[in-house]
Amino acid sequence: MEPAEWDSAGHPRVSVLMAVRNCEQYVRASVASLARQYFTSFETIIVDDGSTDGTSETLAELINANPSLSIVSNRNVEALGIAASRNRALALTESEYIAVLDGDDLCRADRLAQQAAFLDANPRCFCVASTAMSISAEGAPQEIMDYGVRSHEQVVEQLLAGLNPIINSSAMFRRREAVETLGGYKTEGPAAIVEDLDFWYRAVLAGLRFHVLPDPLVFYRSNPAGHTYTRNQEIRQAHEVRLGEFRREFERRRRPADFGLDRKSKIENLKCDGPHPNPLPEGEGTLRAPGRLLRRPSGGPIRAAFLTPVLHLGGAEQWILSLLKRCDPSRLRWTGVALADCAPVHAGFCREVAAHAPIYGPGSVHCESVIRCATPRDALCAAASDADVLVVWGSWNIRPVLEAVGIPVVYVLHGEGAWSTNCARAIEKEPVRLAAVSEAARSAFSAKVRHRVRVIHNGIEVDRCAPNRSRESVRAGWGFDAGDRLAGYAGRYSGEKNPAAAALAVSRLPEQFRAVYAGSGLHEAAVRAIVEKIAGERAVFVPADRRVGNSMQAFDVVVTASPAEGFSLLVAEAWYCGVPVVATRVGAIPELEAVHGELVAAVPIAPTAEELASAVERALSAEFRRQVVPRARALVAERFTATRMAERWTDYLIEICAERSRCAGPSS
Repeated sequence: MEPAEWDSAGHPRVSVLMAVRNCEQYVRASVASLARQYFTSFETIIVDDGSTDGTSETLAELINANPSLSIVSNRNVEALGIAASRNRALALTESEYIAVLDGDDLCRADRLAQQAAFLDANPRCFCVASTAMSISAEGAPQEIMDYGVRSHEQVVEQLLAGLNPIINSSAMFRRREAVETLGGYKTEGPAAIVEDLDFWYRAVLAGLRFHVLPDPLVFYRSNPAGHTYTRNQEIRQAHEVRLGEFRREFERRRRPADFGLDRKSKIENLKCDGPHPNPLPEGEGTLRAPGRLLRRPSGGPIRAAFLTPVLHLGGAEQWILSLLKRCDPSRLRWTGVALADCAPVHAGFCREVAAHAPIYGPGSVHCESVIRCATPRDALCAAASDADVLVVWGSWNIRPVLEAVGIPVVYVLHGEGAWSTNCARAIEKEPVRLAAVSEAARSAFSAKVRHRVRVIHNGIEVDRCAPNRSRESVRAGWGFDAGDRLAGYAGRYSGEKNPAAAALAVSRLPEQFRAVYAGSGLHEAAVRAIVEKIAGERAVFVPADRRVGNSMQAFDVVVTASPAEGFSLLVAEAWYCGVPVVATRVGAIPELEAVHGELVAAVPIAPTAEELASAVERALSAEFRRQVVPRARALVAERFTATRMAERWTDYLIEICAERSRCAGPSS
């Protein structure tokens, strides 16, 4: 990954503005979160608004301790207020983008990278914000702050309703518009008390556009000594005044095109527009859908459906869930998920999926979250009855699907082994679009059709990678202490994944090493028998945690030696969590290493215990941790998150639907 560049005049691309007052207790952690950013082209402008505690001295220490952060600190002799302090910081900047961070909040390591990339790709957007993880005053994670707002239109609707959908510490906006169009923050009257809301109100009235990313890129601290808590009544009164003024001015000057309320915008202009998704159907029953799909009127976001042979806890199923959660509903809406006959399902995972789209299955599938239909064909038709395109994976026989639907079908290959190759060779003969999650998966198709295969890499759910328990507490719950070295495996228990590799490695490593298995799957009993035969009591099985960051931070190294992969989410999650990885060079690893350099401590296919043990020792070396681990982590944060994957898939499906529209000609 190439580092972000400063411009020719030596200015950074992003300036992080911090207006702080009496933040001695928290500002050190806030600055430390900036020191961990993968994005490098930024400066930090801190204005101390007349603090009376040790904030000023703490800032001086931080400047000396973090020369690479380009910290510029100023102090107001008397408290001037947040708005005036932010204006003072803003006046010191020459950067393209401004990121706001309060002195008691924290940034996730990929915050600046994700938001700068979004603004680069969406020049019509003025401000991109995100959801947040709320934390206690002591820093303990509490819950995701997600107001269900993504598009510009939704932001405007929320502001008019008297709500604030923009978490201030998550905002990044364009400096030129902030200075030249808005004139910075207002410093007098009610506007100065609700300076952030006033700023958003004036931006909307000026025709500037917003977007909210679904990933929680900041940690919002519940600080009882903070501005929001200590001046609550004053803030409420000021908000009421400014909200009334905003509503009146909005109505007076209202023009749909100015404020993003034109619901008939063209698809290519919808990245910052769009209505809320439709509500999901309620209840369970038996549904008989028509045997042939009906076409919906054209216009608005495209609609897509899934057909899957399984909804358990595998990587392909997580891929489905990520697309349901992360695709921008103003551009792409998912109408449903159809299950094949006798599809194995995991009840908890189905509940997660059903929260984002209805699941339809035949009567042979028994799960409270699944709407039961008379036949598999009926389940498919119910899921896709209002869809423009159908996305399928894991099927050998696509012909009945094509006979049931009258829309384009995309077949996605998730693996590169023998089973995947057999599927690919059967499917490629049919009139379907072809996609794969890596170049390795693409190679499963025959050479004559590979030019038709679109490679769209997978992405990890970064909120799953954020731990909500300490390393010490997780390890203690498993029965380990600081002296134990844990070689971990997480994911699906299946022989094709070679989960025994961690046990093999441990069998040749010193006594303090343990093989820890935090996975799940239908073949757990068989895997247990093999692993315990290899490593005995040095192999431990622990409950799988859907928040994989808890397991990852407890591991010292992740070991996976699968003979074939498409795009391993286990490897990508370990990279993002900063855990060294021992792996075979399969799936996406070879193509990524060819561009970005070494990413894993590699072992051959079917490695011996000695080869695995040697690779573990190398992965735990200081050199590997210093050079390889940060490179892998930065790569995933910038390119392989679920949000990035959803954008790529949305672009591809829109492209398919646009092509179909052109080929079909005018409708009769």
